[in-house]
Amino acid sequence: MKRKKVVSKTVPLGYAWYTLPPFLQGVVSLKDYREWLDLRGRDQHQRDLKLKRSYAKTNSVMMYKQKIHQAVLDGGQFDPYTGEKINWGLISKEKTLKMANFIDNGYAMHPAVDHTDPEEFGFEICTWISNESKSCMTSDQFVDFCRKVTRFRGV
Repeated sequence: MKRKKVVSKTVPLGYAWYTLPPFLQGVVSLKDYREWLDLRGRDQHQRDLKLKRSYAKTNSVMMYKQKIHQAVLDGGQFDPYTGEKINWGLISKEKTLKMANFIDNGYAMHPAVDHTDPEEFGFEICTWISNESKSCMTSDQFVDFCRKVTRFRGV
């Protein structure tokens, strides 16, 4: 008896909303994208539950994946803070990453999922380095902080 190949534990192959975004065609495989989406949906949901965010209790992992996928479609090509192109080719190498050397290993442009506002159920896609820098600030707070840094540094 032949077994069916499973791409993801929770995302059936036929679900149209998990198709590969046009700008990722030829960059990553559908399998790698769905695995990335599945992992990000679960991670974000678990993190939000741990932080006791109210929307985490009322939204399932599937809802998280839908929101994240929509964020990819809405602007996942470029970092919303720097305008730099996000390197989606790195998601297929994700299993070999060493987080401690993320920047040294060239993964600063790796796609990351960021809350647009920690108090609301919404996401945007940015680079790992922007996400790490922004941390738990809202987008406006982060931009204000960057202005202060550049003003102080005379840039």
